[in-house]
Amino acid sequence: MATTDQTQRDGTTMPSSTFSPVSNAGVLMNWAPHQVLLGGLALAWMILPLTVGADLLSVRNIPAVIVLLVSLVTIHGRSLWQLAAIHLGFAARKATGQTRWTMSPMARDTTVGYLDLPGSTGKRLKPIELVDTKFGGAAWLWDTTSGEATAILRCNAKPFTFRSAREQAERGTGWSDLMRQAVELPGVTRITTQARCLRVPYPPDKPARSESWSARQLRDMEDRDMQDTMMHDMILTVTVRQADVEADARRRGGGAVGLGQILKDRVVSLVTLAVKAGAAWDDITWLNCGQIRGLCKTLSSPDAWTLLGKHFELPDHVPLSTSYMEYSDRIEADAVCARTLWIDQWPADPVTAGFLQRLVIRPDMQVILTQTWRPKGEHQARKALDNRVAELERIKSRNESMGRNADMRVERELEETRSRLKELADRHVEVDYQGFVTIISNDRQALDRDTRRLRTDMGGTLHFDSMRGQQWAGWVAALPLGQAGR
Repeated sequence: MATTDQTQRDGTTMPSSTFSPVSNAGVLMNWAPHQVLLGGLALAWMILPLTVGADLLSVRNIPAVIVLLVSLVTIHGRSLWQLAAIHLGFAARKATGQTRWTMSPMARDTTVGYLDLPGSTGKRLKPIELVDTKFGGAAWLWDTTSGEATAILRCNAKPFTFRSAREQAERGTGWSDLMRQAVELPGVTRITTQARCLRVPYPPDKPARSESWSARQLRDMEDRDMQDTMMHDMILTVTVRQADVEADARRRGGGAVGLGQILKDRVVSLVTLAVKAGAAWDDITWLNCGQIRGLCKTLSSPDAWTLLGKHFELPDHVPLSTSYMEYSDRIEADAVCARTLWIDQWPADPVTAGFLQRLVIRPDMQVILTQTWRPKGEHQARKALDNRVAELERIKSRNESMGRNADMRVERELEETRSRLKELADRHVEVDYQGFVTIISNDRQALDRDTRRLRTDMGGTLHFDSMRGQQWAGWVAALPLGQAGR
C-alpha cells in the first residue's frame, strides 16, 4: 500500500492510497518453495529413467504427471497443495469433534480470568490469560504459547462524511502517521484495528436518574417506536512480543510488571496519535477484564447488553460463550451466525481517505472490518519487494513481447514498489497488511442475504475470499482481542 495526495476542487490536498494486489511471486516464477520441490521431484521421476532407456509415455509416470500439474497451479497466491491442506484441516477438526463445543454449567466458574478461543486441529479451546495492571484497572491479554501481550483500546470515532475536506485530509494524514509510527515502536509485532457496526438495544445506555420530566417523555415516546439501534465504535490493539523487549522488561521490574509498563508506554503513544486521526480524547478507554469479556459476550449474544454494568463490564459469573459450531462457510456461536471474508483484492486505482465508509456504516447490517498491520524486518521486506518487482517486470516484458500496449496499472505499481524499496533503506521496516470482514446475522438465511448484499455493494472496489474451512480463524479475528492475522 502506498500513500499519495490528491487535490480537491477547493484546493485541499486529500491523502489517497493505492494497494498492491496479492503477490504471487515465489522462488521460481510464481511458485512457492514447496511447489518447486514437488514439481522437481515429479520431473526427476519421469526424466531420470530415460537415461536407462525407459519410455516417457509409461503408466508409471501418471502419478508424477498429476503431481506436476497440481504443483503448477496457484489460486489467489495459494497453491492447490495449500488449499487442500486447509480443507483437510477442517475435515480433521470436524471428524475429531473440534468444530463444535458446548459448555457445561458446572465448569463456568473455572473460566474467570481466561478467554477461551477456538483452537486449531487437536485443541478445542485455547486459553488466553487476562492480566490486570495498576493503571486504573486496565488489563492486557497474555498468550503464553506465543509469548505475546496485547492491550485493547475502545473508542468512538468522530463523524467523517460531513466534515470539511481540510479536516478529512488532516484525519487521513493522522491515521497514516498513526500506523506508520506504531509499527516502528520497539517490540511491537502487531497493530489491529476494528471498525464495528453492531445492533444494540435502544437506548444502549441506561437513563440518568436526573432526567427532567420532558426528557423522560421524549425517551418514552422513542422507546415505543425504536427497539434497537446501530452502534459504531472502534477497537485498537497493540501487541508486544516478550522476547523482543525482555531486557527492557527486566529493568522495569520483570514479568507481568515489566510487560505492563512497556504496554503502557505503547498505549500512551497510540492514544496521542489516535486523537490526531479523529478519535475523541475523552472517549478512549483502555479496557479492563470485565469490559473485554463484555464486548466478547455481546458479539455472540446481542441480548447480553442487558447484563452489562454501567461501564459495560460483564459479571464474572456469566460465561462468555456456551457453544459454537463451525461449518465450512460460517460459524454459529450461541445466538448468532457469522461469516468472515478475507479481502484478497484492494482497489487497483488510487482511493481517498474514507473510501471504506460504505462498508462499515450500514443502517441494517452487522459488520466488523478488521485490519491488521505487522512490521517486517528489513531483510524479509526487501526480499518480498524484490520478488514483487521481478514479478511486475516479467508481466511488463511479456506484454511487450506480445505487442500489447503498456498496462498503466502495472507501470504505476512497479514505480511505487521501487519507491518503497528506496524508503526501506531509510526506515528499515515494512508493513504486512491484511483485512477481514465479518458479517453477523440471526440465522443462516439472513447471513446469506447480507453476504450477497455486501458483495454487491462493494463490487468493483473490493474482492472477497470466502475463507472456506477457516471460519474458526475468522471468528477469532472478529473478536475484539487483537488476534487477527496471526
